[in-house]
Amino acid sequence: MAAANVICSRCNEEGHQAVACSKPFFKTCDHCKAVGHTSNKCPSLRTLKMPLICAYCKDEGHSISTCDKKVKADKARAARMAKRSEETKSETSEISTAASFHQGGRQVELRAR
Repeated sequence: MAAANVICSRCNEEGHQAVACSKPFFKTCDHCKAVGHTSNKCPSLRTLKMPLICAYCKDEGHSISTCDKKVKADKARAARMAKRSEETKSETSEISTAASFHQGGRQVELRAR
């Protein structure tokens, strides 16, 4: 392959490889394709006034970390889980206090201490 057909992956110019490139290594922005910054610091994105949209409720103006609907839902979920936990504990204690089984043809009752 002739050197003229080689394209540099750093500066995208023909005639040399990146190893022999004299230009400084800069990342290319995925948004505006300019060299010298990445898309997370792109000045053209900062000028666009993109609305902040919550990933939980899809409303504009806040993020999921400050979503009132998510906070209320999380509190309700925690209350339901606590209630289920209490119900399970009481059912378990009722079962253990009134457990009975058959042994040798007679019914034996077990009581919790």
